[in-house]
Amino acid sequence: MNWIFILIISIIVFFIILKITKKILVAISLFFLITTILALVFGFILYKDFTSFKKGFENGEKLILLVDESKVYTGVNLVKPVDPRISYISQEEIDMFSGYYQNNELDKILYNKSFMFLIKKDLIENELDYIYLGDSNLSNSEAMQILTLDQYLEDFYSKINHQEKTPYDIRADIFLSSISRIAEIKSPLFLLEGYKNGQIKIYPESLTLKFIKMIPSGLIMKVIQDNSK
Repeated sequence: MNWIFILIISIIVFFIILKITKKILVAISLFFLITTILALVFGFILYKDFTSFKKGFENGEKLILLVDESKVYTGVNLVKPVDPRISYISQEEIDMFSGYYQNNELDKILYNKSFMFLIKKDLIENELDYIYLGDSNLSNSEAMQILTLDQYLEDFYSKINHQEKTPYDIRADIFLSSISRIAEIKSPLFLLEGYKNGQIKIYPESLTLKFIKMIPSGLIMKVIQDNSK
């Protein structure tokens, strides 16, 4: 009789296990189905976002500004799509941008441009060694004083006697020269590194940019190097 009892118990246990297993398999299958659907949806959204991002980045007008936590110091417009060129921003606009920036009204600064790069002055101050501007050789401290203090800018402008540009145009030139110099002495991806560590803010921050922020810089560099071969 014992073996009959054992057999019955075994059959009952088997069906219980089978029922539980079916539920687990259904749950696993449902999980993978949902995950796959979400991955496909996310991939499609990311593709559409990347296409829009690429078009705007390549052809749209971009605003590049030097800022600290509460002030805009200088900046330029980078204009495309024909031939890349810069246009200077008046000091009145810079002052207006500072007001918007303090109130976090970035849309008002961006206006009809595709992207805006907010480069913190700490990045320039920490990474720049010196720059050449025409016949002038400016040290880090000299460049930072001209970039952030009007009195030093006016003194420097009076020495170079540049009549074709305003003092604030010269400040913008020094800003661009500083970025170019840092690009020479740092990794070509220093702008990306600055974006990833918060020294550079790109606005609007699209899904593509948020995704890029999560990718290791070394991997991005490898992809760029492979595609350039």
